[in-house]
Parts: sequence; structure tokens; C-alpha cells
Amino acid sequence: MRLRSSSGADSPQPKIAADLWAQVSESLVASRGDELVRVIVQTADNNGGDLRYVRLHSGRSLDNYPDFNLRVVELPASAVEKLAAQPNVRSLSPDRAVRGSDNSYNSHIRRASGVSAALASSGLSGLSGTGVGIAILDSGVQADHNDIITGKTSSNSLVSVSFVPGDSSTGDRYGHGTHVASLAAGTGYGLSGYDGQYSGIAPDARIINVRVLGADGSGNSSDVIAGINWCIANKAKYNIRVMNLSLGGLTPESYKTDPLCQAAERAVNAGIVVVAAAGNSGKDANGTIVYGGIHSPGIDPMVITVGAANTYGTDARSDDTVATYSSRGPTYTDRLMKPDLVAPGNKIMGAEAARNALVTAHPQLDFAGLSDSKKDLMTLNGTSMAAPIV
Repeated sequence: MRLRSSSGADSPQPKIAADLWAQVSESLVASRGDELVRVIVQTADNNGGDLRYVRLHSGRSLDNYPDFNLRVVELPASAVEKLAAQPNVRSLSPDRAVRGSDNSYNSHIRRASGVSAALASSGLSGLSGTGVGIAILDSGVQADHNDIITGKTSSNSLVSVSFVPGDSSTGDRYGHGTHVASLAAGTGYGLSGYDGQYSGIAPDARIINVRVLGADGSGNSSDVIAGINWCIANKAKYNIRVMNLSLGGLTPESYKTDPLCQAAERAVNAGIVVVAAAGNSGKDANGTIVYGGIHSPGIDPMVITVGAANTYGTDARSDDTVATYSSRGPTYTDRLMKPDLVAPGNKIMGAEAARNALVTAHPQLDFAGLSDSKKDLMTLNGTSMAAPIV
């Protein structure tokens, strides 16, 4: 067992995140002070003093979120330390990479989670998500997949928007988002001989498809923040009650300054339940258990952070264990007890987006070789699968 290693070096300025300073100092040591770095600036207010400084040093603003007091900028590495010294600046962070939290490559036994059956046996089968909007911030959703649209009416039809830079498509070339959406609100029908066997937990809920990850399943924190901002602004219009973030990344920052966490907190304060995957950093390449590997925004105490359980294909909980890959707490910097709970995440059945990258690279994930792209099913492992079940 071990604690995950630190990211970056100690910063000379407490407002600069350690991994941002590592990037800046590398540029300075190599005499590349004019090298542009992408920075998320959090300020005490939105009076624009930081932006004037950025422009003065040949930088530019990429995005601005005045409700968050947050701005995404690009400026020379040599100007970062002086920007941090500006009185209005609260913290500087890199625009960190994020990924979907799937651990997809060892699915050989395909079994459903059994959660829907457990709900029915507990007398809770009537809780189907009617009238509730669930925002899925992910790699997109295949809008015409039967599991997503069968039986849906205009009041719970799919809503889609993209925040992937330079790509307005809301479809799912990677395959992660469609699968995640189906676990939350798939109907389980229109699937050939598998009708009714693999429904989502809340099949009558409306899926709000907020694409923030690219065709390779990766993205940036700023793209996710843009998606969160949109969800808050459109909460009333689509009755967005839940936000699912089956994505994240490791961070050396406290949740108190991590930009993704701060955006998630804004959503919670707006009345949206935010559920996030814990991440799949529970063991290293040698199989050694690792602690402190919870991903952002799951490190935030206001977020419901979900780890993955291995159910071994049974409905009984007596044989359930935490999946070895599931990230374990405490959180790295704040030492908070996370995840908050675990849910089935191993070998979970869900909708398969047509010709997606995951199945193309790993054909064993395909289920039964169905030939109709609107009916196909696949299996995935990961805390990404556990989060929408919660």
C-alpha cells in the first residue's frame, strides 16, 4: 500500500497550484519564458484587473465566468508569478486534463448490475425519475439509440449541447457518454431480444446531454466548467436536478481552490445534486493498492463521490467488494474521507454508441454482436459506471 505521489513542485507563491508552477518553472529553467501557458484564474471579484494585467503581458482571455469569478487565460510563463501577486487574484491553476473514469479493458463476463431488481424488491419500483432532468457531462450521447429514446415523450426527450472546442457535434464517437446515460436513464426497450433486461435506474427521467469530452474521451477542466455553467443557467428550463460527472483528474490542490470543485459547488448551491466518479487510481501498474487517489471534482465535500463495487454478478450484497481499481481516500491534500459510497461498477451492461472508439479498440466489450447500431449493447467497468447508478 502506498500514498500516491505528489504532482509538481512547491510553489514560491501560495496562490499558484504546484502543478502549474512545475510547468512554469520548467519553461523558465529552459529559458522559454515567452512560452504560453493556459491558466484558470479565480478572483475575489470580477472587476477585470487581472485581465488588464494579462493583456499588458501579451496574454489573452479565452473564457470568462463572472458568476464564478473565474477566467481562463493564456499568457507567457514569465508573467504567471506576477499575475499571482495581483491583489484581486485568489488562485491560479492549470487547465488540467480530465478523462472519463472507465476501466474498460478487462470485461469478459457480462452481467447486469441487478440494482433495478433490488429497487423493485424493496418496493421502490415506482421511483422512475419522472419529470427529473439528469445532466450527463461526458463524451456525448447517440441521440437515436433505442435505449435512449424508446418510450420517451416530448416532456422527457433528449436535450443536447456541446462544449468541446471546435466541435459542435453532440454525438458520441468515444462511446463513454452513451453508456453512462443509459445506466442513469436508459429505457431498456427496443433492444431486440434483450427488452426489459438492462434498463437504467430512472428510465422516465430526461437526459441532458452536455458534451465536454472529445472523441478520445479526454478534455480540459475549462470545458467541464463551461458545461456546469450552462447547466446552472438552464436548471429551471429543463428541471436539471442531478448532474453526473463520470470524469475527472488528479490534482495537488485543495478543493477550496481547485477550479472544477468550485464550479461543482456552485451547482450544488444552485440546487443541483452533483454526483462524481471517484476515479480508477486505486492501484498502480504493479497491482499495489494506492491511497489518496480520489479525482477532482470528487475531492469536494459537497459532491457525492462514488467508488466502484464488484458485485460478482449477483444481486446479494454479501459477496460485494470494492473493485481493486476504484480510487481510495483520503483525498490527497485535504485528507477528507472519500468516496462517500460505492455502487456496482464492474462489467456493467449499457447502450453502445455506433462504431465507438472503445469498442473498436476493444472488441470484447461488445455484447452479443448485435448488428443494429440503434440496439447495440456493451459492457464497461469503472467508477464512471457506478456514478450514474447512484
